[in-house]
Amino acid sequence: MACRVGITTDLERRKQEHSNVYRGLRNWREFGPFKSRAAAQDWEDSKKGEWRCDAHGGGSDPDTPGKLWHGYYFEHDGKR
Repeated sequence: MACRVGITTDLERRKQEHSNVYRGLRNWREFGPFKSRAAAQDWEDSKKGEWRCDAHGGGSDPDTPGKLWHGYYFEHDGKR
């Protein structure tokens, strides 16, 4: 079973994007919020090693004051 962790400022959008890429997306879990992109990135870096999941260098949204970052985890059956 494969898993993935990541960070985003828009959990719903990111979940939809991943469901279009990965087959059998399941066990979606959300973490945070984190007060900064750096804090969220630290969480992602830690969890990808601890849980042995794929990750892709953090979200693409800029770190905007007042915008909350979230972490997520899911399991899948591979790319479509």
